[in-house]
Amino acid sequence: MLFIDGANWHYGLKSIGVDSGRLDYRRLARKKLREVMAESQAILPDEIVEKLNALCLRRTPYYVEKQVDVRIAVDLVGMAHRNEYDVAYLLSADGDFVPAVEEAKRFEKQVFAASAQQGRQLAMAVDAFIPLTLDWFHET
Repeated sequence: MLFIDGANWHYGLKSIGVDSGRLDYRRLARKKLREVMAESQAILPDEIVEKLNALCLRRTPYYVEKQVDVRIAVDLVGMAHRNEYDVAYLLSADGDFVPAVEEAKRFEKQVFAASAQQGRQLAMAVDAFIPLTLDWFHET
């Protein structure tokens, strides 16, 4: 499950020179997915590869930037409780998500965060924090 803290994500990308409004998220996800799959193709069963490809094409709901942090935290915990995901990806560096991450992990969920900003508090709570740099967004 992918959760995007829009404002935090936008300002993080802006800090490294990336215009988040011009990103084609589906294309970027497919590109990065292809890179990951190329590196690990031998260990990924065909059915998993198909599901990952389908995930890149899936439409997802989004919320207008009003109480988004609260909505993300509620969804992160509620969906974990309902067993609607095994792994959550949070595009944010906001330490305010730490209690929600800790609660999701009580339901034995993995939570990863990625951001161009430092997120020390969040990094300590998640399974892994992925620091993004400008070269991550360059075409290959």
